[in-house]
Amino acid sequence: MELPRKKPGRATLVLLAALVGAALATVALWPRGGAAGRDGKLHLVCTFLPVYVFTLNVVADVPDVDVRLLVERDVGCPHSYSLTGQDLKLLSEADVIVANGLGVEPFLDRVTRGQHAAEVITISDECDVLRLRSGEAEADDHDHADDHADHHHDPSDVNPHTWVSPRQAAIEVRTLARKLGQVAPPRAEAFRANGEAYARRLESLAGRMEAAARSFTNRNIVTGHAAFDYLARDLGLNVVATLSVVPGETGSAAQMARLIDTIRRTHAAAVFWEPPFADKVAQTIARDGAVPVYPLNPFNTDAGLPPAATLDDTRRMYENVMEQNLATLQRALTTTTAPAE
Repeated sequence: MELPRKKPGRATLVLLAALVGAALATVALWPRGGAAGRDGKLHLVCTFLPVYVFTLNVVADVPDVDVRLLVERDVGCPHSYSLTGQDLKLLSEADVIVANGLGVEPFLDRVTRGQHAAEVITISDECDVLRLRSGEAEADDHDHADDHADHHHDPSDVNPHTWVSPRQAAIEVRTLARKLGQVAPPRAEAFRANGEAYARRLESLAGRMEAAARSFTNRNIVTGHAAFDYLARDLGLNVVATLSVVPGETGSAAQMARLIDTIRRTHAAAVFWEPPFADKVAQTIARDGAVPVYPLNPFNTDAGLPPAATLDDTRRMYENVMEQNLATLQRALTTTTAPAE
């Protein structure tokens, strides 16, 4: 039997308000990042998984650099993430916050308003950004109930998912290495060398994916989310429709009908859906549109991935995921042929 819950008294509410206020004050008053923190180390806090993996590669084997992850690996894109008290404490200890930018981490607006806020490095500043296609800005507001529930990236409707492209990821890595070097000049050359080596690996990966794409026999695809637009641009794929609906829900009958009509009219090769969200929405649309469903991973979470046993395994996670994506794309897009123009 469940006991009735006692409503918090006025004293309890006052105490809770004081604790929250103290936590926010801590965030606003942490010392500005510099060459190192009080213990001589450079303390970096990375917003979410791809930023974390890129940073681990840039700082590899550089002494006295501490790298922490803010949003847990299995959460996904932090579009609607709400900071916890533990997060605020972690941020208060940071010399530098490393973020993707382009509005994918809106919670940063809250923690960087203080005059003495930590240095914030955004790694997407030099990327060749895409705009969200017509309708995606509105549709994405309802995408992914748990980790994509509020998709207001910024007023210009820029697509923030730059890291999904290995080409853009390489640009981000070089930007990160350069900016970290500016924060910690004694370590700048080590960051630059690591960043260049990793960026070249990503460019090699991009080259392999682009070479394989030349053999695709059907380039018309449907995706579950706008995250894949950058990869589609790299590989010359034509995204004929984006589902952009809450996982597990079918959307309106009119929306479903339009999607299925587009799939049939364009002879789309496949529907690609983010794991672990390959649910009944994609399955229904694929069945009615007579196309197969495949998982495609935008690397915003490690959900469904083998656990990383070592630090080097974590550093290689992005490359391994993109290699898996390439194998999936080859399987899906070399078995069907689009109609002749």
